Amino acid sequence: MIQMKPAGFLPETLDLLKQVELSVARLYAAFAAAFPEDAPLWKGLVAEEEGHARRVDELAAMIARNRIQFTPDKFNSPGLRTYLAGLNDSLEKLKTGGITRRQALSIGRDFENTLSESAFYRVVRSALPQFKKICDQIEGETANHRHRLEDYIFSRFGGS
Repeated sequence: MIQMKPAGFLPETLDLLKQVELSVARLYAAFAAAFPEDAPLWKGLVAEEEGHARRVDELAAMIARNRIQFTPDKFNSPGLRTYLAGLNDSLEKLKTGGITRRQALSIGRDFENTLSESAFYRVVRSALPQFKKICDQIEGETANHRHRLEDYIFSRFGGS
């Protein structure tokens, strides 16, 4: 059964998702600066992550214009907060030289994989086709990021 959650719940949820997208973009930008040989890959991913954050704003605007019902138990706020902590931890390790080029690529792949598996964008079910379309696009691009990183790692480092 679809239920209504308190009005503040969904905007807070989307704010967390936006924070994740922007944190991923910051981490990838730092990877681009630290590992110039991989900068084109990272910079492309940064642009797409920033695009995801803009799309989260579009979702929030749709919510503001329409009463959208959703299933509240699908969202894992502690999981997103843990994810954000992991992003921040990786950024701090990078700043102190604690991440190698190969580790950076693996970290990126693992973060994208976690986002894909967690399906945070399925928290909302809406009758608005554009809402679902945006969520599906973000999820599809996230899966594409993981595949691009896997292919890139394989092409540079082989099957190891």
